[in-house]
Amino acid sequence: MRMIPQIERLESKGDPLLARAKRVLAVAIAREGGRLALEREVPDVVLGHWLGKSARDRGKNLAWSVETLRRALSVRKDDPALMTELGEALAKFDGSQDEARAILEGLAARDLIASPQGYRALADLRRQRGDEAGQTLAMKRCESMASSSSICRPRAS
Repeated sequence: MRMIPQIERLESKGDPLLARAKRVLAVAIAREGGRLALEREVPDVVLGHWLGKSARDRGKNLAWSVETLRRALSVRKDDPALMTELGEALAKFDGSQDEARAILEGLAARDLIASPQGYRALADLRRQRGDEAGQTLAMKRCESMASSSSICRPRAS
């Protein structure tokens, strides 16, 4: 945010570094549920909605995350890592859980979920559907991929 404060308004066409920065930010936003824990060295005027202090700000951040990941996937079609990240973001975005489940279940069926966080999101989605066996299986996959057990801890409903 300090180096590219206007990142949400920039087009990354032809600039792989900017595209990567946007993707990293989009994933960070999704994994934190629309919030970013940013250093206070960045002026508050720049931080604005990125802090996700209100439900509205978190929704705006998640919408940006989903849109950014969709754009990246339009360039790199069928990329399992990007599809996993989009599934994670959609799982957190209100009203998009069915699409998230479809993406992640499709990847899981082909053993292509690219991160423990992806399996974590799938476990949460399966739990929401009452699929305890599926949730347990996804959590085991998460644990087998994760470098830290904290990634796979169950979340509150």
